[in-house]
Amino acid sequence: PEVDFCVVFSQDNRKGTHPPDLCLEGGGQEIIVKNTLLLTDTADLSVPCCELVVQADTRQTYYLYTYKCGPSYSASFWRQQLVIFKNGLLNRNSAGALIRVSTPITQDIEQARQRARAFMDMGISHLNKALP
Repeated sequence: PEVDFCVVFSQDNRKGTHPPDLCLEGGGQEIIVKNTLLLTDTADLSVPCCELVVQADTRQTYYLYTYKCGPSYSASFWRQQLVIFKNGLLNRNSAGALIRVSTPITQDIEQARQRARAFMDMGISHLNKALP
């Protein structure tokens, strides 16, 4: 099954990201599972993430996402916004990003979760080197 990896990054505009669940629900999809989880040993970090299972008709999709705020990560959009705003006031790294992985659920949620986690692990490792 395919895996979609999406990064929305802004060097200095905290308005560049928003929670994916807003777009998904706005697009007519139903969120049937919403959790937070902690990815450990991801690029030598613990990365808090949100996971969603979304249904449209009979098709289900698994989403895993996190927010980057300066050098740290958060599962909370509001925490990301606060950190970026504070960093901007203090002339620190005010960069932010939404990092999202999605994959169809073809058999069960656990298989989709493992695919997404593997991709997120790899992506975070590379993004830590590429993004400020």
